[in-house]
Amino acid sequence: TAECSIQIKVNPEGLVAIVHKPSYSHPTFGTNSPPEVQSHVHPEKTISYFNVHWNNGGTEEAGKVNFPNVPENGCDGGEVMGEHCLCDTDLVETIVFNYVPKKDEALAKLKVGFFDLDIFDVGTFVGVNVTNDKDVVSVFKKNDAGEDYTTETVFRVDNGGSYFFLKNVQSTVRACDGRTFSFRNPPSFFDPVSPHLYSAYQEMKAYVDHVDSNDNTPRFVCTTLLKQFGFSNPSPDHVLNCIMAYKEGMYTWRDSKREQSVSFGRGKRGDLRAIMGAIHLHSDSLSPTTDLDPGAGGVREPQDLLMNLMRSLEFQTTQHHKRIDGLLSTWTLEALGQSAYGTSNQFGYFQHDYSPPGPHTEAALVAPESVLFSMGYVTNTQNGFYALIVHGLSECDGGFGFPWKRGIVSQCGDTDGSTDHTAGLLSFVPKGDASSGSNVVDQLVQLLTGSGRLHEFNMELIERAYEEKYLSDGSEEALKLAQMLLISTPEARTRNIAALTGEKRLPNILSQVHDDEEYSAVVVVFLDGGLDCLNMIVPDPLDCPNLYEEYKEERGESNHLTPEELIKIDASTSQQPCASFGVNMHLAKVADMYTKGEAAFIAGIGYLPKFVNKTNYQKEPLAQVFAHPTMRDEAARVNAKDGTGVLGRIADMLSKTHSTSKIAVDKDNLFLLGDSAFGQTVNVMPSGSLNKFFRINSTESENIESLIEQVNSESSETSSLHAELWSQSLIDAKYNTKRYIEMLSDIGDSPNIPKSILGRRLNTVSKMIKVRSERGVTKDFFVVEDPSYDHHFEGKTKLHPKFDALDAALNGFRQDMKAIGTWASMTVIVVTEFGRSISPNAGGGADHAWVGH
Repeated sequence: TAECSIQIKVNPEGLVAIVHKPSYSHPTFGTNSPPEVQSHVHPEKTISYFNVHWNNGGTEEAGKVNFPNVPENGCDGGEVMGEHCLCDTDLVETIVFNYVPKKDEALAKLKVGFFDLDIFDVGTFVGVNVTNDKDVVSVFKKNDAGEDYTTETVFRVDNGGSYFFLKNVQSTVRACDGRTFSFRNPPSFFDPVSPHLYSAYQEMKAYVDHVDSNDNTPRFVCTTLLKQFGFSNPSPDHVLNCIMAYKEGMYTWRDSKREQSVSFGRGKRGDLRAIMGAIHLHSDSLSPTTDLDPGAGGVREPQDLLMNLMRSLEFQTTQHHKRIDGLLSTWTLEALGQSAYGTSNQFGYFQHDYSPPGPHTEAALVAPESVLFSMGYVTNTQNGFYALIVHGLSECDGGFGFPWKRGIVSQCGDTDGSTDHTAGLLSFVPKGDASSGSNVVDQLVQLLTGSGRLHEFNMELIERAYEEKYLSDGSEEALKLAQMLLISTPEARTRNIAALTGEKRLPNILSQVHDDEEYSAVVVVFLDGGLDCLNMIVPDPLDCPNLYEEYKEERGESNHLTPEELIKIDASTSQQPCASFGVNMHLAKVADMYTKGEAAFIAGIGYLPKFVNKTNYQKEPLAQVFAHPTMRDEAARVNAKDGTGVLGRIADMLSKTHSTSKIAVDKDNLFLLGDSAFGQTVNVMPSGSLNKFFRINSTESENIESLIEQVNSESSETSSLHAELWSQSLIDAKYNTKRYIEMLSDIGDSPNIPKSILGRRLNTVSKMIKVRSERGVTKDFFVVEDPSYDHHFEGKTKLHPKFDALDAALNGFRQDMKAIGTWASMTVIVVTEFGRSISPNAGGGADHAWVGH
């Protein structure tokens, strides 16, 4: 019941936390103490900082901050609290317009929203200037208001079929002395004393509406949807067509021949009917001339192709199928590289701007899904498709199903003449003449290819193979063969037409410069997500107490490392401000490597092509320094102007005089991208088992594999780039799988390296190093990724298990390399895209920052 004034606590970056300052008139009942302020509004305990729009005021001078700051303006009359400023506040509200503003003017200057006037009783508001013209602002005032334009006046602005209601008020919070610093009063949906759940819904709706109204949203949504519908590199006109439909909520398609038109949408911004019409009825979608563009179309996602295969070919579960854990096993994610709800982060399965090396990169074209065209994924995906067609849905021969057993003997699918061991079968039966290859294959093409078409060479080849199989083994076996061949074609894996020549396609075999130098290697371990390196190594509490106490204060009680959680290391020979540091106890083996002179910590690294500071970095022409995709790229490129990766450039130069190799594990990586002129391809090895291509046990396996190669024959220069990429990837995968299986036949998994995600990937690196002589390589470059370091919440709790796994994997790899005598001739670099803020967020984690260790 006491009066309470509102203060703000301003951190060194200008973020603000609300602080309550009650006027205590009496103690809490039964005590001699005043009432306690809640922690989220307590001047010393709050960590609930948020961004505000500070006005420039009188601080236009370059390099000067426009908010209360301890070193620059002594908090401008506020209270100094360490590096923070505690300021009194004063709210000032003034009218913005005393006339009918233009639409753009109203949207630019009015920042306080209002409720839809329809929820008020009739007569509460009356019109001052009311119009249905969407480009003109309507004005309303309260019925009892004397003047037309006051702070209670409401403006209605059309927003593509819906309305914004905005108050005619500028609400400004003046801080500290109230003369120099002020900011726009931010909206609040929650009562700080008694918050309600519906307030959260209202805030989320307001946020979604705010995002929807952003000028960039239509373009982002349209390009994303266009990619989902097969346009990886949509034309500017196609994108514009979609953007206009998004904004207007209406799309009209006109048939010029029949002089007819059809409209889609109801005139409301973001109407999906209008957007779909704009995507599918644009000339790029309808005109056959689009097929003539080698860069048109895109790559199909393997999960999309699996669903297409099961639905189009009428997958039906067997009557005995009663499993409650679903149809598809966990192997599906490992084999395809994706599965329903299996993405490892919020950014999806693919990097949206991934451009595979070669013609795509040279033409500045992207093909995000092609990151799965690596040896392991191509082999496992195709084997899964073949197994589904031949055996039904089971685990047999690399299938995507669960294991099925009868008694103690495990059988594969229907290989024993029954369907007791499969969860379901493809039941599609072609219509019409089953003996006609033309009839059957034409139906399959319509069902399974990304474009509904097939190059004539492949059409004739599959028709001929079908008819020969039909005569020898009947329609059922012929249908399976046709399906296997069709699912192997570039037209099934991409969304454009391949222009094939019929000539045999050869695998890419990298010619090496043979040298007699000793072996050496570089291994990059990329910690994806932004490692919180401020909880990896910290000032030692005993030898560097001042810096440790500062670290402890900034990190907060729940997010700092205690002295008991640290392993002391000597840094007396460095130029650091502390003679010793503490390493997180969950990195005990790494700390031991440091003590033995086998490891080093490099402090304060990050993307910085020119000098900036916290006051001007947003104005300088830098990358998006807090965004995962751009900072991953910058970490890999290291300021390259040509888009290549730092390891790729080194390998290019060494390839002139040395036998070099570039290997990524599980997926391609920008670190290894070099200049295509050097011809240094990147081998992508799977971290799981290396499986034979085409595992179906058949007397005709060799013939079927030959047919699979033939449907991926050489192509002409006018062929789809995506189709060319697929065909070459399949031939390379088939060749390299056989080569590496033979090479690694006597190399087992290391007993030293754990089976974690990173452990499995480093185990693959270890195997490849063990057969370096067989590979004929003296200079190796490897990149492996360890995911899930983006700890916005419960940072310390989630980081420690990651460090346990990282520590064990690095130590196991070290033991392996020592055993074969290569540890001293290799460099292992552990790096991340950026660091995290020293100040914790409200979720107990830390947000994106800049510098890292």
